[in-house]
Amino acid sequence: DSNTYILRPTLRIVDNASVGHVTGTVDLSLLQSEARCFNSTGSVDAAVYVYSGNSVGGDIGNADSAMVPVTTALLAQHGSKYDYAVGYLSTGTYSIALVCGASGDQPSQVDTLSVLRNGTVTVEQDKTVRYDFSLS
Repeated sequence: DSNTYILRPTLRIVDNASVGHVTGTVDLSLLQSEARCFNSTGSVDAAVYVYSGNSVGGDIGNADSAMVPVTTALLAQHGSKYDYAVGYLSTGTYSIALVCGASGDQPSQVDTLSVLRNGTVTVEQDKTVRYDFSLS
């Protein structure tokens, strides 16, 4: 049933003395380059997934992978751009991925994700790292 939600309680505890943040934008033209980034009503259906470590080009989005995202962030529209923000990440290296069709991701099962773009960021204490997703 498409009107049913299964919620899985998850708690992530971090030391506020050693956290940082990641923010960025996603160009509308990038989203428009992939039909799966929109649902049947024309609304954007994409999210940013954050994975621990440097996994770019690895198993991100592969259903056979044991990789589990640390967290995810929804996109918020501002004109022709979409913003995202991920807060309270422990210091270290993270892979971030722009995933299309994110509403179809089922937390209780292993899914193959449609990764449109990915990259690596290094989170530092008390700092905000910027990572933008663009068509070029």
